[in-house]
Amino acid sequence: MIFFPNMTMTRYTYTDNGTGVYGETIKSYSQAGQITVDFQNEGNAELAKQYGVERKNLYKIYMDIHETLMDEDVLVDTDGNQYQVIGEIQEYNHFHMYKLAHLVHCRGDKLCQ
Repeated sequence: MIFFPNMTMTRYTYTDNGTGVYGETIKSYSQAGQITVDFQNEGNAELAKQYGVERKNLYKIYMDIHETLMDEDVLVDTDGNQYQVIGEIQEYNHFHMYKLAHLVHCRGDKLCQ
């Protein structure tokens, strides 16, 4: 699989931001850098096979295997659209050395929730 990076996305990761009044850990999203990805729409044939439904708001990204991306991260494109990782991030480390992640377009503002 050869991928062609066509977009730079800002990565926000879920981190500890302190301790609350009762000693609980307070977590929120904080900016963790940018990643260069090959951003593509999911094909409906692939979706019907994997999920049993046809969806219009699912995407997939290919990136270099050395890029950092976690399952709970939120990605933001240059237009301000927010995407959340669904499923597991797959690593292919044999020949082409890349990662594959499936994304869903978030409704509303995930970073402010």
